[in-house]
Amino acid sequence: MEDRNLEYSEGIPEPHRLITKIIGMLNGSGGKFLIGINDDTKKPAGKKFFQQDEHRLIQVLTDNILPRPTINIQIKSDLLGDVIEIHVWEELDCPYYKKSEAIPEGVYVRIGSSTQKATKEDVARLFRKRSNSGYDEKIITLFSGFKSASLNILNQSKLEEYIKNIFALKGVPLQNITNEHIISIKAASEFEGAIYPTIGGILMFCDDPHGQVAELSSCYIRGAMFKGDTARGDIIDQKEFKGSLDSQIQAAFVFVKSHLNLGAVIKGIKRKDALEIPDSVIRELIINAVTHREYSIGATINIAIFNDRVEFYSPGALPTGVTPENIVDQSVIRNKIIAEYLFRMNYIEKFGLGWDKIMLAIQEYGIMEPKIDDSGSSVKVTIRRARTTPLQTRIVKNNILSMSERKILSNLEKGKVYRIKDIMDIVGSSSEVGVKKILGGLRSKGYLNVFDDNVELKRKI
Repeated sequence: MEDRNLEYSEGIPEPHRLITKIIGMLNGSGGKFLIGINDDTKKPAGKKFFQQDEHRLIQVLTDNILPRPTINIQIKSDLLGDVIEIHVWEELDCPYYKKSEAIPEGVYVRIGSSTQKATKEDVARLFRKRSNSGYDEKIITLFSGFKSASLNILNQSKLEEYIKNIFALKGVPLQNITNEHIISIKAASEFEGAIYPTIGGILMFCDDPHGQVAELSSCYIRGAMFKGDTARGDIIDQKEFKGSLDSQIQAAFVFVKSHLNLGAVIKGIKRKDALEIPDSVIRELIINAVTHREYSIGATINIAIFNDRVEFYSPGALPTGVTPENIVDQSVIRNKIIAEYLFRMNYIEKFGLGWDKIMLAIQEYGIMEPKIDDSGSSVKVTIRRARTTPLQTRIVKNNILSMSERKILSNLEKGKVYRIKDIMDIVGSSSEVGVKKILGGLRSKGYLNVFDDNVELKRKI
């Protein structure tokens, strides 16, 4: 008997019916769609199906449903005939929708054994469901060309080094890496007796994620240098940065730096060479885009360099609860696995202090604050170039310490490790988040070493 998790069809249904039924299951608790079942007997109807039928169904579903679903399709033979079993499991990337109709018109849900267009309330509920899990936790069961997915796609030496470093920090040295270790860092997950890589694991540990996995084909960075102040000008230089996320970050950073003017700054009594935009700001804006972009959207991160500014385009809106106005104070991690990897590789701060570092560097450098625009489908961050001529000298403000920062530094001793609670007692604050932000600022100024929940004095005032 059909219900919200089970659907029958005697023949291969027409595309719209198939797509909407599968969307309904994806937005619900999963289920099975059985093709080749007699409507009356609920037994195989004597049909014969072939591998091309299986491939055609996969193509129809993956081409017409967004975000791209993970679906298992098998042909099972019986004495009474073949049955195509489409296995749909519950997904957290809701709402799923029909590509040609978009959100909200293309969203469908299961009500009992029927499939209906989602109401406004249904769509809101599905978005709330989505917030509980990141797209980077999703497993990949098929590679491009319908090849079965396996952990062989991951760079084993890079993966091994990463896992061994994590366990070494815990005081547990490892000799050999097992699948359980790979699962423990969420680079893979077990499903129906097999182990498959996650999107986060592929993006961080695969040398060619864009070529190997169809739905990741646009998950890379593009850079372009334009002549003049508009995108209508001639393109002087353009490049694509592919590979694992850390290699993308490094290559994009070098590209942007290569197209900025080098001048000089005076900090205190010292003069040193410096770009017209601080290195730390360029680095943080690239890392921020890679960490927080929406990977389920088939679009690239774009960096556009003009005579007067640099623009960073990241697919997807700002995470729920974050606005251009509160982005410095509000930290929401969209891709938890990717953020954890980049933290462990020393690319990002654990405490979400990337924007604090950006604003601090901007203020010290004396250039305009970045402008943030959220269109709903992408985020654009624009930072103005200082319009320095090569070797021009500018004066940069010294780091200014707040009263809380001075209080912390005056109470710490070199060679001693402190816990976050110790620092809260020194400051007289009950806000752990607030104290962590202060510590992040002191760390970026070079006064502290901060690792996990431990704090160590690096230098006195």
